[in-house]
Amino acid sequence: MDWLTRSFRGVGEVPLQEDSRNHHPAPSSASLDSQEAADWRQTLERRHWEMTFKLQALSLQYEQLDNMQREQAVQLEKLTAELQESIAERRELASQLEESHEAASSLSLENQSLREAIRTLMAAIGTTPSTLCRLQDKADGTADQQCGYCGIRFEGEGRLSADRVSNASTADSSGLAGSVYEGPMTR
Repeated sequence: MDWLTRSFRGVGEVPLQEDSRNHHPAPSSASLDSQEAADWRQTLERRHWEMTFKLQALSLQYEQLDNMQREQAVQLEKLTAELQESIAERRELASQLEESHEAASSLSLENQSLREAIRTLMAAIGTTPSTLCRLQDKADGTADQQCGYCGIRFEGEGRLSADRVSNASTADSSGLAGSVYEGPMTR
């Protein structure tokens, strides 16, 4: 039983037993004397004031409960609006996350495609960079194998100095064909 039901319990109910001092049987018309009539009237008035006081207390309690219910309804509306806003924000974030995953996947595929294109080009080029450098050096009249265009020194067929970069047709550890990089290039 909730507290509201307990608060209203007893209103309108007639108690089965009362104190002996409060219990006066209704006087009969034959035995009605002035003292008994006055006692009866006082008892009725006292019961009337008690019931009036209880009714006023219950009315105040009802008003308080009604005000609390209205305040809670306003708070519930605010919380509902905040919850709906939060749900909408969460959906938007989930959508953005999905879009960023799709973009990352697309970039990964594009990166893989570019790597494949680089591998194909590097395999097709072979030792062409060293040949071009030698031809340019011969045209410039230099005796060593330094590329006149880029200033990189070649030590052999398609190799840069100190074996740091090679132009092999086999795939390196990263899966790229040719152009194996092992450290900083010397210039």
